[in-house]
Amino acid sequence: MSDPLPHDPAAAPGRPDAAWPLTRRRLDDAQRALFDRRMRIIGWGTGSVFDYFQRRFPVRLDYLVDNDATRWGGTRQGVPIHAPSILTEETGRDALVIVYSSAWPEIQRQLAALADLPSLPASAAFADAPVRATLATADLLAADAPRREGREGRDAIVVQGPVVPYTTAYVVRAMSARHPEAQIVLSTWDDTPREALEAVAPWTDDVVLGPRPSNPGIQNRNLQIASTRAGIARAIARGARTVLKTRTDLAVLQPEVFRQARWWCARLDQAPARRLGQRGRLVVPSSYTRKYMLYHPSDLVMLGAAEDLERYWSAPLDERAGSLLAAEWLDQPLAQVNLAGNPTESYLGLAFCRTLGRPIAGTLDDSWAFYRDSFAVVDHAWLDLLWCKHLAVPDTGLVHDVRETVTQAFWQRLQLDPALPSTRLDPYGLPLRALTEAAA
Repeated sequence: MSDPLPHDPAAAPGRPDAAWPLTRRRLDDAQRALFDRRMRIIGWGTGSVFDYFQRRFPVRLDYLVDNDATRWGGTRQGVPIHAPSILTEETGRDALVIVYSSAWPEIQRQLAALADLPSLPASAAFADAPVRATLATADLLAADAPRREGREGRDAIVVQGPVVPYTTAYVVRAMSARHPEAQIVLSTWDDTPREALEAVAPWTDDVVLGPRPSNPGIQNRNLQIASTRAGIARAIARGARTVLKTRTDLAVLQPEVFRQARWWCARLDQAPARRLGQRGRLVVPSSYTRKYMLYHPSDLVMLGAAEDLERYWSAPLDERAGSLLAAEWLDQPLAQVNLAGNPTESYLGLAFCRTLGRPIAGTLDDSWAFYRDSFAVVDHAWLDLLWCKHLAVPDTGLVHDVRETVTQAFWQRLQLDPALPSTRLDPYGLPLRALTEAAA
């Protein structure tokens, strides 16, 4: 076995893995605890994430805690809400904290300062058997990853975003072991702490350090664009002809994924994409490729010709700031919000259309034609994705719902029969608020 996995330097003293819950063993322990009547189960977070998971995976909860003082003394779905300080009383008891928040790493550190209690984000606590199997595979790969020696070549993996304590090292190591023939380029920020880079760099072939845009943009889209663009440019300079773009918290674990993509794309009709000026189709996952949100291909992972990715991520930085869920947007039609470049996926999709010179009709039919002609949509398992932020990926399997995604089967139906199904939702008749309410 090679170098041991590093501890998280930001974790609480005495608990080096406090901010890293994602091991197969800890998930199995948590699942047993959920069905143990002797265990106290406590939820942290009372917003839409709680509503989403409690609706789909209802569990008994002794109580909830939340950092929002205005909620203390109230209830959520009949469960009482308290201040986080109440957790100091739980030390020494058999208790498990489920964190219902996408900010779970920060909350776990806050928890570690209050009480010595095991915890998991909800997306991990309710992960199914296939996800757990993928996690077990990643554990083995990351534990035995050889160090890199500056490989170059036609296939490149661009890992973009901030260096997340422990998580990024885990992701990079697992992919280094899984994809030994591809070069790995990490694109992150020039203010990243030296010790964080040292925990990651040996398992990459190159590291790009760039300045953060002064305006991060709505949903941090400018940060995403800047780091992705810099990583792709470096990969091309190192000889890459095909690029797989992923994030610093997301591993692609499908063996020989580049060879698989070439085999499959060679059997697809590339003419529609080439008529638009692309070298070929861009492979994207079903996750977050929205059926009823216009021009909204997933930006989690993208695989294709390096020059196509370079053009896709050439989108200009967005001068706007603020929140996607600002009050002035919530009651506007979803299609109107999308055509104004929100969320980030629609901003990028529309920018790509403009780069290609592709007319934007602004209809659901045209959005589906965009997916049909420029992309190859694949299911989560096709790439064997392990998203450390959300092990249980939200919205998978939804039907007749505003949050429904374009599955690989639906995308293939578009290839075979451009006549679209009659049952659909109207993005011009739904406000953005419907999207947020659907998650609750």
